[in-house]
Amino acid sequence: MDNVQEHIAYGLNAILSELRAQRVRDDLWTADDVALYLKIKKSTFQQRLQNSDSFPRPRTLPTTGSGGGKRWVAEEVRQWAKEQ
Repeated sequence: MDNVQEHIAYGLNAILSELRAQRVRDDLWTADDVALYLKIKKSTFQQRLQNSDSFPRPRTLPTTGSGGGKRWVAEEVRQWAKEQ
């Protein structure tokens, strides 16, 4: 790939990330939503932040699927991010 193509690909990825972030507006966020908001990989969130003492505690919702129903209050996550 030449420099022009790399520049275009980088720009398109940035636009795509912004569009994805705009859809994260709900009051309760999944691990995917939190990772998207913080602009990190979901695995990074799960390994480093999810169980950190400083990170907001999730609410556990009843679910029938695997992985449980952990949800984070969006405003608590935003406040945590501002304080970092």
